[in-house]
Amino acid sequence: MMIIDDLSHLVLTYIAAVESCGGKLSVEALNAYGKQPERIIFNDMYAGQAGRGVLISAQVSSENDEPWISDEAFDRFLSRLHWIEVSDGAVHLTQLGKAVLEAANSANLEGDSTIEVLIDPSNQFAYAQVMNKIAQVGESLVVDPYLSAETAIDLAQIHTVKRVLTGDRNIRKLQGRFSIVMRSRSDFEIRYLDQKSLHDRYVISEAGSVIVLGSSLNSIAHRQGVITPLDRMGSKFISEAYEKLWQQSSLLNDVSESKETDFPAS
Repeated sequence: MMIIDDLSHLVLTYIAAVESCGGKLSVEALNAYGKQPERIIFNDMYAGQAGRGVLISAQVSSENDEPWISDEAFDRFLSRLHWIEVSDGAVHLTQLGKAVLEAANSANLEGDSTIEVLIDPSNQFAYAQVMNKIAQVGESLVVDPYLSAETAIDLAQIHTVKRVLTGDRNIRKLQGRFSIVMRSRSDFEIRYLDQKSLHDRYVISEAGSVIVLGSSLNSIAHRQGVITPLDRMGSKFISEAYEKLWQQSSLLNDVSESKETDFPAS
């Protein structure tokens, strides 16, 4: 049973990190971090912005899409639960807060589920959640066998995404649009492989971690799915395998007239 939500866990960890280094965390700094702990991602196409604080706050809305109702500042929330105390303008974890943080950390290590994000097509923030998660991975290679031009545009706006590998389904038809997207960033490249060589979807960090996307990015609005991190051994295996596939992949200017085959997206 979960005793603390992800954002509160993150905020408690942040307080503990500052305290462990002898730092002084003000109430203002605490609330700023709790409101928006990560960089805001701005999507020019949809004129929307998302970050973990924004998304988690949004999920507190009612079933009837009434205005968000959770506006309690983190200093008031954590003080109410006696997890923090404020003295001399600085925030400190109480013994109770430390116990809760230790229990939450243990649950993360021993929990029976490794699912990080549930993709619910009925959630209007599902797509933004996934893009936000991809941005958090750091510099990465995104593998999606059924990449659409629209998704390529969105990925290009995430500056930590450096490479995208897709299948050759309709590649000749998409070549022009993919090339335009690539010209928008000098450090962004799309390549393709034979469709039969790709099936799963991954975000592969250059630092070595890997997350699995349970659904193609172009179908998130229509299908349920999950985002799952791989363990160290699995991440190493996938990273090495897809680095080899990247080296074997074709550049967009290699597209030939023979690439006409259509495959159903999955």
